[in-house]
Amino acid sequence: MLYRSVFTHRRDHTIQTRDGFLIRVPLYDQAAASIVFERAYSPQEAAILRRLLKGCALFVDVGANLGYFSLLACALNRHQDDFAVVTVEPNAALCRLIRISFQLNQFDCAELIEAAAGREAGCGYFQVQDNLSSNGRAVLEADSASDGAVRVEFVRIDDLVQYSTVTGSILIKIDVEGGEVDALAGATEAMRHGAVFMCEVWASSVSELDPFLASHNYVMMDVSGNCIDYRASLPSRTDVILAPASRVAAVQHAIQPAVA
Repeated sequence: MLYRSVFTHRRDHTIQTRDGFLIRVPLYDQAAASIVFERAYSPQEAAILRRLLKGCALFVDVGANLGYFSLLACALNRHQDDFAVVTVEPNAALCRLIRISFQLNQFDCAELIEAAAGREAGCGYFQVQDNLSSNGRAVLEADSASDGAVRVEFVRIDDLVQYSTVTGSILIKIDVEGGEVDALAGATEAMRHGAVFMCEVWASSVSELDPFLASHNYVMMDVSGNCIDYRASLPSRTDVILAPASRVAAVQHAIQPAVA
């Protein structure tokens, strides 16, 4: 009854979140449900990000959806002069709402990139199910268009940032519906600069992801800080943290209070 009474209205609404910022959401999209009813989004992820964002100089939010975590990062570090946010989202309808949210909060530390992230730049297709934007998937192959798909630009994460100018730590969040290996392949320069990644990983990607991480001396952990054996049975989708081997202990120390 709640869904039928609220989420069938094709209009937008501004929500004052528990995290202290305003966000513009579509009332016809199930991705906004928890924001509308609870004024918060994915509390565990948010708690971990709060810890990792302390002292962070750059936050890159790839597959930002409604931009909740970009807004959270801006709210937490808005008084930090050298802090910047890069928000990457291929859905044009959501980008419109993200821009409004940035304006409502007067966040000027964020840059919005309307594109998908991949291992190389180019043009592909993006398809999203109506009323369910959180399941949108972009593919680079030009011959993979299907009914309802729209053309979308692909960018490499490394092409969005001049890492040599970043004066502190780098945090990159990736949620790209199974395209995480391609997105990470476009972020190898970020890895050379010691970036920490928080990433939703599909089980089908883990076997390909493990040797890639090993080649860059990166370690995969669950959100409690435990190292993951790629041969172990994992849920179909799971949030992981990827960190340079030299920073594992520091990251574990940072996140454990958030999951205790």
